[in-house]
Amino acid sequence: MSKPVVSIIVPVFNVKDYVRRCLDSLRGQTLSDIEVICVDDGSSDGSSDILDEYAASDGRFAVIHKANAGVAAARNDGMAAARGEFVMFVDSDDYITHDACARLVEAAARENAQIVVFGGKSFPSSFWADRCFAKNDRVYRGDAVTALFFEAGSHPLMCNKMYRRSLLVEGGLRFNEELILGEDNAFQFSVFPRADVVAFVPAPFYFYRMREDSAMGTTAEDHNRRMWLHLDLVKHVWGLWSREGWAARWKTDLVSWGVPLLYDEAEQVCFDERERLAPLFRRELEAVLGDTDLADVDLDPRIGRQVSFLLDAESARSDDPLVTVLVEGGGGVGKATLTSILGQTMQRIEVFVLSDGGQIPSWAEGLARSDQRIRPVASCDMASVLSEARGRYVIGVSSAVSYEPRAFELLLGCAAVLDDPAAPKDGRSRPTPDPDVVAGADSAGLLHACDPFCRFEPDPEVGIEEKAVFSAEELRGAAILSCSAAPFNKLIRIDLARECAGTLQSCAGYQAVALLAILRSQRLMQTMIPFVTVLPMRLDADAAFRLVDQVSSGACAVVRPNAGADGDLLQDDACRAVVRYLMLVTGLVFGDASRRAAYEAARGFCLAGACASLDGEEGRWARLLSEEDYQALDEEHGADLLETVLSTNQRNLLQVGDEAAEVALLNRRLDHFNSSVSFRVGRAVTCMPRKAVAFLKERRARHR
Repeated sequence: MSKPVVSIIVPVFNVKDYVRRCLDSLRGQTLSDIEVICVDDGSSDGSSDILDEYAASDGRFAVIHKANAGVAAARNDGMAAARGEFVMFVDSDDYITHDACARLVEAAARENAQIVVFGGKSFPSSFWADRCFAKNDRVYRGDAVTALFFEAGSHPLMCNKMYRRSLLVEGGLRFNEELILGEDNAFQFSVFPRADVVAFVPAPFYFYRMREDSAMGTTAEDHNRRMWLHLDLVKHVWGLWSREGWAARWKTDLVSWGVPLLYDEAEQVCFDERERLAPLFRRELEAVLGDTDLADVDLDPRIGRQVSFLLDAESARSDDPLVTVLVEGGGGVGKATLTSILGQTMQRIEVFVLSDGGQIPSWAEGLARSDQRIRPVASCDMASVLSEARGRYVIGVSSAVSYEPRAFELLLGCAAVLDDPAAPKDGRSRPTPDPDVVAGADSAGLLHACDPFCRFEPDPEVGIEEKAVFSAEELRGAAILSCSAAPFNKLIRIDLARECAGTLQSCAGYQAVALLAILRSQRLMQTMIPFVTVLPMRLDADAAFRLVDQVSSGACAVVRPNAGADGDLLQDDACRAVVRYLMLVTGLVFGDASRRAAYEAARGFCLAGACASLDGEEGRWARLLSEEDYQALDEEHGADLLETVLSTNQRNLLQVGDEAAEVALLNRRLDHFNSSVSFRVGRAVTCMPRKAVAFLKERRARHR
């Protein structure tokens, strides 16, 4: 029997609902000189009978029945049986166009290519999957590794490539059967460096079926499992390239490929797992870098931050924390809020979960078992709690909020506590603000903080751009108004917070501590970085009352007329800020009964007399509250605020969509440029200089 032109290997495991569509697309190929090797990997749903049926009716089909051993072993068995000049792999729930084989063989013959990478389309559409197919009409000669790292379609998929079988046989290439995840990705890193010519054909020959039951889900356990499986993949590829001598020339690209695989999963898992990962990742990173120091590797700033995130977990708990987070019970604070805190890229934190009426939330106790930075605290005495805090700054959370992953990193960077790894290393010293309070913005603009420059005239010798920190004298008592009365959008120096807690009564909560700390702050820094999102709160009436009462009682304990020329100004500005915050909190409570309870709690502050002189929106809100006109408050503020939150979220989603569309447009333009004659001529002209530079880099690396 003559050898076929193309051998198509189809691993099969329990896909009876899809496999006929796959096999029909292969049986109908316009290139008839093919063989289809179906490897039945221990199917138990009737798929085996379907394979035998096709083999009985078409001599080009062959079936290998075997005990279940995984897709890598199935593909290896298929390769061992293949006889064709070319080899393709088609997953049993996918299918290809009827002219795929013919056109791919033509492309291989035309370019004398050892690998042909082609296009495809996922269904239902998946942005991730569609990015993994070829986009450009390109040929790489003697430069296959560049294609591997930088050309769309090169990795991770197995199904969008046709290989010359001689390349696989001569290289002794097989799938690593010990890899549970990413064995197809690993295969590309074995075969591409051995190829002389790789051709890319953007035509969509492959149809990739997205199935929920064919991939792991997105629970914490799944992220945890994928993180460790990706470590196995990265370890395998980095080890292979080190043994083959390829790593010395491509260290930056190897790190840039492997780190995101680990980071994307590590940021979703508990800290204790990241802490276990860190030393193992460090060992593999040092092995692949060899004699090269990490600081000498020219990584993209984004990759550099991801490397730091993965490595820092090793020492984050043993080092002194930079931020102490106080999470107070009630107020809608739940697992989602705490999860956003624990997922911060700046991992040197400690989290005190304070009791709600003497009861530690069960979800907090559960998270504490997987993250040793969490500490449930039964005491409500702020002086006692803060005396045990080890952070340089403290932040309090008593409402339903969600922090951006880099929130603490960015705020500490503004305060010059952290260096920005993305900042240019030009040797110049950066200013050291060292503020008492660092305040930021929320994503929807709900905190209504005012510009500090509303309070004074800028110094022409200093300039606005250089004005980072404002003194208490410059703000003239308007510190609370300028950065809002909310506790969750600002970091406060721990020594200042302790001083304020010692001044207040033992029953005062963190809200009062934060307000007094802002009033006593001598150096305040404000940034417009929108690092926190304020969420609508679903509270019962009792919880709503406790939340707002905490704000009101804390404000009453701090905001009062002061003696001196600035006394009235201080009182008015502080009261205005507190009323704005009360408007925010009550307006975001769902449910008529719960909001009524929140209004009742807030009314006590307005009746205390401090709000009598307020005008504008805040004054009207306080008067309506004093008069118990709750219907008017709902009509004017409550419903409007909820609508603002929901519409803002929708607008943000639309903005993300617009940005995605812009990225897609830029990618299309880039694809067009990459496939243009000028680009291809340019690459041909610079081919020898690029090879010379690469050779010199490799030679220098070997002699270091």
